[in-house]
Amino acid sequence: MPYRKEFISKIANLAVENRNKTGVLASIVIAQAILESNWGRSQLTVQANNLFGIKGSYNGQYVTMPTREWSKEKGWHTVNARFRKYPSWKESIEDHTRLFVNGVSWNRNLYKPVLEAKNYREAAQALQGTYATDPQYAQKLINLIESYKLHQYDNEKQPKSETRPKPQPQTQQTSGQAPSYHGFYYTIRRGDTLSQLAQRFAVPMSFLQGFNDIKNPNLIIAGRQLYVPKSYTIKPGDTLSQLARRSPKNYRELARINGISNPDRIIAGHSIYL
Repeated sequence: MPYRKEFISKIANLAVENRNKTGVLASIVIAQAILESNWGRSQLTVQANNLFGIKGSYNGQYVTMPTREWSKEKGWHTVNARFRKYPSWKESIEDHTRLFVNGVSWNRNLYKPVLEAKNYREAAQALQGTYATDPQYAQKLINLIESYKLHQYDNEKQPKSETRPKPQPQTQQTSGQAPSYHGFYYTIRRGDTLSQLAQRFAVPMSFLQGFNDIKNPNLIIAGRQLYVPKSYTIKPGDTLSQLARRSPKNYRELARINGISNPDRIIAGHSIYL
């Protein structure tokens, strides 16, 4: 159905951008959004931009709606609940990720298995009984991911070790396609430290921090993907906005990370990281 393809195309870029920053699998984000929002057509999504059925309030904003819950005692039953209201889908996705990272007040590590999952199947299983009460929740997510090939947005073909990829021709990103970047992704292993990885990949640690939005360099999580930027020598005619297409960061963020005071003026022959 056309609206399904349109929904995936619209949310895929947001999910990939989120994956680049946090390591949360894009396929899981997209599949959950499909399932929880009925392809973006649910009343909750239309009224509150809430793609994931997250309850509570967001910056004091919420809507009250009926929802179906499952329990062993009552089976499926309907209750009224408050759900968070967001300005846009982008905030909904970011808040969804914060829930995975921060957990809930009574269990900060509730979603740690999701973050450390090696693939979408493990992540889906970790969500059953924690994120949703539906006993078929994991299988529903897996079916969506495999039916619509959502795992293509998990960067499966990127190296999972320090092996660098062979150079590939850069193509302009089109809607719904995973972007082609100058750098590559590395899946963090237990025992890794950011300083060791910086030395291994010959990248200044500050760039690993900047490209991955890492606030605490002493805290990296096994199972997450780390974007490893590569050095690029600026050529005559290059602009930072053009080069940003080959990076997970926009041109202003590239300027900040690379210490460029004027993002509209870059000098041929100088090196930057993308």
